[in-house]
Amino acid sequence: NGCVVYVSFGSVNIDGDMEEGHFAKMISAFKSYSSCKFKVRVGEERPSDGNVDFVKGFINQQKSIYAGVPLICIPSSGDQFYISSLVEHLGIGIYIKAYVKNENEEFVENENFEQQLSYAIRNIIEIRSPHQYNTLHMRERILDDFDNDSELKNKETFLGKIREGI
Repeated sequence: NGCVVYVSFGSVNIDGDMEEGHFAKMISAFKSYSSCKFKVRVGEERPSDGNVDFVKGFINQQKSIYAGVPLICIPSSGDQFYISSLVEHLGIGIYIKAYVKNENEEFVENENFEQQLSYAIRNIIEIRSPHQYNTLHMRERILDDFDNDSELKNKETFLGKIREGI
């Protein structure tokens, strides 16, 4: 059984402002999952690299959640850190830090990035992973709310989850 993994870096920094070293580690990790096809959104034309295709189309979290697809979040700026925290808190994805603070409170490259990314990929694509279950469950709830024409219920559910986290 194959799988398809979509990779997007958001709408502002199309390439995620990811340093080439992190990007290379990410692509290397993808190549070790030959049964999966990785579609990576970047802001430029690039040739495919084995099971990694570079695309220009837009992929966002809402569409992934609506389709029942779990997320791996590697935030780089703006609200991505907050959204990544929510994704992990809700159990619908995994948050990985490309940079961490050192003892001097300076941001430095996360030395465990490659291992954390491999762990996240394994856990996301695993059959019956909790992330898949949680995302599919959230999708069903969204569709149930939509079918019941209950926009207010959606809003209250979202705000309730925010209140729980605060």
